[in-house]
Amino acid sequence: MPWPCPCGTSNPDGNRFCGGCGKQLAEVPASAPAPFPRWGKFLLILLGMIICLWISVRVFSGPRTSDNEQQTEGQATVTKAKYDGIQAGMSYDQVREIMGEPGEEIGRSDIAGYSAVMYIWKNSNGSNMNATFQNGKLINKAQFGLP
Repeated sequence: MPWPCPCGTSNPDGNRFCGGCGKQLAEVPASAPAPFPRWGKFLLILLGMIICLWISVRVFSGPRTSDNEQQTEGQATVTKAKYDGIQAGMSYDQVREIMGEPGEEIGRSDIAGYSAVMYIWKNSNGSNMNATFQNGKLINKAQFGLP
């Protein structure tokens, strides 16, 4: 493929100098690589899919108990009223204050400058709520069977 020089002369491939003016030609590979695509939106969608999968596994794998679980059998600490009091844009500390106890961290991801953390609050009967925070602010919440 002929390579043009700023002087206007079209030079064949392989020439290191312009046939018209004698200037050295810039070395350009025959096929320049494509520019790196913007992955931001793709990564956010992928992150959302991973979080949804994680929620599904945690919710449908059955109730789990932990040593630090302070809830007694039959006593619901997570209620629909508390869930309804939580709004998008709140910080984790604000949500924890409404819930009355810290949530269990079930997922964390730091991709492309975005930090996402997911917490779950559970009752002994399996009802629960989860909240996803992106860069410190609540972006999503979900509940299952809250009394």
